Amino acid sequence: MIIKILSCESPKWTGAKHDEILCSVTVNHLPGKHPFHARADDPEPHGRDLFARLLAGEFGPIAEAQPVFNARDIGDPLARVIASRPDDLAALKDG
Repeated sequence: MIIKILSCESPKWTGAKHDEILCSVTVNHLPGKHPFHARADDPEPHGRDLFARLLAGEFGPIAEAQPVFNARDIGDPLARVIASRPDDLAALKDG
């Protein structure tokens, strides 16, 4: 079966390397929209073709990747709350 990409929406890079684009596609063999990761080195022709079409701007600009939330990056949440509310902490100590 030859898979054809009928439409593509919301393309965005999945990381800083700019080697993969996440988008929402409609295809000839499935109903509805589906997430799709397009890559230049995709083993399937339709994936490589879509990546090239995305780079050419056929489906609009490609948004930059959004940072993934990482709990280690915010430190100890309780410590941050305590540090931001010193008056409340003082009231607890007095009470």
